[in-house]
Amino acid sequence: QQQQDFEAGKESDAVLYQTFRKLYEGSLDNERLFDRWIEIYPTSYVARMARGTYLYRMGASVRGDEFLNKTRPQQIMAMTNWLARARPDLIASLSLTSKPYLSALYLLNVARLNGTRDEINHWFDLGMKIDPANTLVRYRYMDALRPRWGGSYEKMQLFLQRCQQEHLSPQLLARMEMLIDADMAEDAMTAADSARSFAEWKRVIELAQVAGEDPSNEAVIGYTRAAQDL
Repeated sequence: QQQQDFEAGKESDAVLYQTFRKLYEGSLDNERLFDRWIEIYPTSYVARMARGTYLYRMGASVRGDEFLNKTRPQQIMAMTNWLARARPDLIASLSLTSKPYLSALYLLNVARLNGTRDEINHWFDLGMKIDPANTLVRYRYMDALRPRWGGSYEKMQLFLQRCQQEHLSPQLLARMEMLIDADMAEDAMTAADSARSFAEWKRVIELAQVAGEDPSNEAVIGYTRAAQDL
């Protein structure tokens, strides 16, 4: 029903996403349930997309969020295996409904973890075509431009400027800018530059207020630690 409401323009991509997130507990025991769902409803868009997303999330969980050079080879291998199984389901789901927005979003996520820049751009473009007013594909694309995923701060700033020119909501723009400042704060902490770390974490906390969110524990701890050092 949520997918139908989204396709009819009654629900936003954010509401659709939150509805489906309830399905994706990171448990090995759940795989048989997704398999059974597809077995009973082999042409169901929701079933096929949901299993592909579950497999992606399992891959993401075993990889973690660290830079590639800080991630163990065993984690990369396990992630690669999960994602190799996620791709076929997500790609197959594209033809099963008129607006497979979440499929494009999660294929972008897969490409961010284990794909090329061309793949990332392709799935971003598809998500934008399906829902030009979206928030999540834009935010995930910004995340994919972080240095830890092979991007750069310059690319992030350029994409932020593009989004600003599109006059998106201040809340979304603040969330996207937070990604830049949080990464720069981590760089400053690694370089033992307390003054720069303090300024960047302060900016993250300010942006969280604009976004209408509580600042992350990481931001609060980083901010107070830098203040203590200073």
